[in-house]
Amino acid sequence: MGDTSAYQEKHPSCDFSPGSVRFLYRDIPLVLGVSFLLCMAVYLACHVEEISFFAGFAVGIIPTAFVLFLMCGRLRHQSAAYDKFVQEVIDIIPVPIYIKDSACRYRWANRALAEDLQIPQEMLAQRTTAEVARDKEDGVRSENEDRRVLAGSLTVHLERHDVHPLSGQERHRVIMKGFCRDVAGEAMVVGANFDITRWWTGEQDLLRAKLRLQALLEAETAQRQRTEAFIQRLIDVIPDPVFIKKAGGQYVMINDAFAQYRKVDKLDFRQFRIPSRLSCEEDQRVLGGEDITKEDHTVRQATGEEIFRIVSKRRSIFVDGEPVVVGVEHHITQWRVAERELRRLAQEDELTGLANRRHFSREAERLIDRAHRYDEKLSLLMLDIDLFKQINDSYGHNIGDEVLCEMARRLQICMRKSDLPGRWGGEEFVVLLPNTTLEVAWNVAERMRQDFAGQAVTTPAGSIRISFSGGCARLQAGDSLYTLLARADAALYRAKDLGRNRIECAGTEAVQEIAEKS
Repeated sequence: MGDTSAYQEKHPSCDFSPGSVRFLYRDIPLVLGVSFLLCMAVYLACHVEEISFFAGFAVGIIPTAFVLFLMCGRLRHQSAAYDKFVQEVIDIIPVPIYIKDSACRYRWANRALAEDLQIPQEMLAQRTTAEVARDKEDGVRSENEDRRVLAGSLTVHLERHDVHPLSGQERHRVIMKGFCRDVAGEAMVVGANFDITRWWTGEQDLLRAKLRLQALLEAETAQRQRTEAFIQRLIDVIPDPVFIKKAGGQYVMINDAFAQYRKVDKLDFRQFRIPSRLSCEEDQRVLGGEDITKEDHTVRQATGEEIFRIVSKRRSIFVDGEPVVVGVEHHITQWRVAERELRRLAQEDELTGLANRRHFSREAERLIDRAHRYDEKLSLLMLDIDLFKQINDSYGHNIGDEVLCEMARRLQICMRKSDLPGRWGGEEFVVLLPNTTLEVAWNVAERMRQDFAGQAVTTPAGSIRISFSGGCARLQAGDSLYTLLARADAALYRAKDLGRNRIECAGTEAVQEIAEKS
């Protein structure tokens, strides 16, 4: 806006260059001095030529006056053109701009200022702010600021919030005032009023939006904290271990039961990791959408305690929006132990720990079916403690139970893992020997009989010497468990009839064959 070339093309007689303007003020004394010297020369010439003084003075002063008249006309013309140029320049600026002279009067004021004050531009010329302001107090304050700026003690650059005196609307302005000098060296105040109401309003809207977002964030955070606290209280009520963890095995929430079972601190559980490749693979599958429910059997290394659990894992979304694995470890140890105990009680004889009659019958039938199918050898022993009733009558049933337990213990020592010993009832015991011929079965029974008869049984009532009799039978084609037992039982009774403390085999041919080999 400071380029004057276009204006000078329209007004070629006006030169606004600094040297040209300064000439109008700096060279006037020089012109006056030259005129005075010219007048003196004319005066001396008048004395010589005897021309009157006034005629000579007139000859010297008239040209000078004419030159001064032309210079003043040019000065007025250029000054008017200069004022017009400045006015046109500041009128282009869309914000209120003004320039005041040393008397704090408006020298130039642009159109935007006139519109803001709702005063014609021509009425602002040569008037102070106090004279044109609607709010006199504000006008006096502005004028005092102008005087301080002119004195060089103040440069104004401030933001002001007030009400427009005419419209009554709130407005926010940046007011700037500074000191400068014009081309003639006169002190000037240059001022500008930037209306920033729109930007200030936008900034306030942003600030309010920020506060609203902050309030929403705080409310969301509080809601999340309440939700997490509720979930924590909820899972703490569950007696089984419950956990929530993210990808990579990072736990984000555990309940009291989990912390107690894993021996971890609930306040520092986030550092807890289970370095298990299987667990991480399962977590990835669950996060992929798969549901996992499995039974897990482990033994705690520190205590040797058996643990039975049903582990369930499901995918869910945590309060922060991230996918998580929600797991529950339902401990069923006491039920599994109880089932095992019930199974043991259903299969074992409560006194001796051997297979009871029902379990022995079921397993024996399975082994007999297998022997028939694969044409395998199989033998059965039926053993009975001699004179057991006399032991009960003489020493009592507690001592009798001791004898039965000792009989069972010695049977288990002599038997293979594949053999099936059991208590058939009372003082009778049975032993099923898979893959065993009749001869081998008889030898096993005879060795046991000799060992049992040679060692007394130690009881609280003292040492008691006892013996047993036995019957031995081999599996034949078409045999069932009960036909096999019937032949072994017949052999047992034959041993009893022959004097007890002996082993007999079923069938005279088998007995004769074994006796010859013995």
